[in-house]
Amino acid sequence: MPTHVEIGPYQQRCESCERRPAIIPRPRVLCEACARKHVVGRITKKDSGRQSEQQGIEYYLRSLPDWKPATPDQNGGWKLKDWSSLFKEYLQAVGKVNCYVGPNKDVEEIGGPQDLEDIADASTPQGFITFIYADGNNMGGYLENVETPAQYRQFSERVFIALQKAAFDALAKHLSPTEKDMHPFEIISIGGDDLLLIVPGSKAFDIVHTIGTNFDNAFNSHSKFASTERDKLCKSQRYTPKEWVDEQCRQPAFSLSLGFVIANVHTPVGFLEHLAGSLLKSSKTRAKTLKKPGIGYLGGTVDFLVLKSFTTISSEYADFRKKFYKTDTENALTMRSFTLHELWGFMETVRAFRIDEFPRSQLYQLRQSLQLGRRTSTLEYLYFRSRLRAGKGKRLRQELESNWQGVPNILDGQGPWYAIPKADGTVPTDYETLLFDIIEAYEFIRESDSAENREPDSTEEEINSDDSSDENTLANNSKG
Repeated sequence: MPTHVEIGPYQQRCESCERRPAIIPRPRVLCEACARKHVVGRITKKDSGRQSEQQGIEYYLRSLPDWKPATPDQNGGWKLKDWSSLFKEYLQAVGKVNCYVGPNKDVEEIGGPQDLEDIADASTPQGFITFIYADGNNMGGYLENVETPAQYRQFSERVFIALQKAAFDALAKHLSPTEKDMHPFEIISIGGDDLLLIVPGSKAFDIVHTIGTNFDNAFNSHSKFASTERDKLCKSQRYTPKEWVDEQCRQPAFSLSLGFVIANVHTPVGFLEHLAGSLLKSSKTRAKTLKKPGIGYLGGTVDFLVLKSFTTISSEYADFRKKFYKTDTENALTMRSFTLHELWGFMETVRAFRIDEFPRSQLYQLRQSLQLGRRTSTLEYLYFRSRLRAGKGKRLRQELESNWQGVPNILDGQGPWYAIPKADGTVPTDYETLLFDIIEAYEFIRESDSAENREPDSTEEEINSDDSSDENTLANNSKG
């Protein structure tokens, strides 16, 4: 399809693709191709059962007299399925229905969201959604050595199944149906090594971490680290690096980089996709840096942004971050992008702030002091920490000042600033802080409410211990 189609002087351009001339004036101005996609999409999502949708579908069909949607018989028995139906089938196959919907609901009665408001209502605070964009790492080199179409297909199916399982497991673990009996998510696409997903704002961090971790675990194939590699791998983690290396047995051959944006539900989706794509690039850049021989990290990476209100970023996001997250010196007001282990540590640190009831007003004052420089903001932070109730600051100090790697500033070794190591090994002169990231994400990281903490029905069988059964289920679903 060419990038541009000539539009006559009395023709209107399709409002969906913005390329072809429209042939249908209402209720949406659509060209023939987009009208066909709209009809098939409504039928696939089973919206045709609603009277208003049925009338709309019939109107489009009357406007397309030479075309009708193909029946399963005409498709060789293949039936179109939406992601909600595939998700239900997966829950039933792996025995997680009651963990997701609870014992008093029927999963067959749960439908997909009608609009983004249904997803945003499941967030705390309400009114926020998250656009997630994920893409695979380390796959180009492998594909260059694939010799036959059969090998390519086998690899492609394995990646697709691993990504779909990682996403479904994360959704089942951290979400539950809304009060309107709707799934609080929208899967835009799972194809190849790409994932586009919309979830409630306050569920984003847990879901992203679970997706990335599950995908990494699906491809763990590199043998246990040699003793000579341990010190190198410690450089990849700024949060409890030695503990992380001690817990690792393998590294993944392939991993995911993820970028996600938390924003108001009324923010244009196209804008969110653009930002998520920019964050994904930032995340992949970190992954490439950590993959270098001097470090050797092969796992996933994550970058994020929180937009409390719709803001136009006129320049490229990378330029915006350099300008907005920098002080007058070269010190950085953010530590993003994170590895998956760092993301988990970041969530634990934010939860420590919440548990210790760090006052919200003081958080905002700290944000202002960060831009005044390292010494001023450190004194502000230490002052606020000292005013916490007895014992409340102990866990906060452990999480923020002890667990995160880096050389603290010169004020008695205390404070929330960490030295940025130089590539040549010389004494670092630039610093970065986690406080701005904490303040930005504070409202959207809460106590874990995963399905592991929900009581499953006593009659439910837990059959997901065999990963091969999960993969067989997904493989069968992908074939229709």
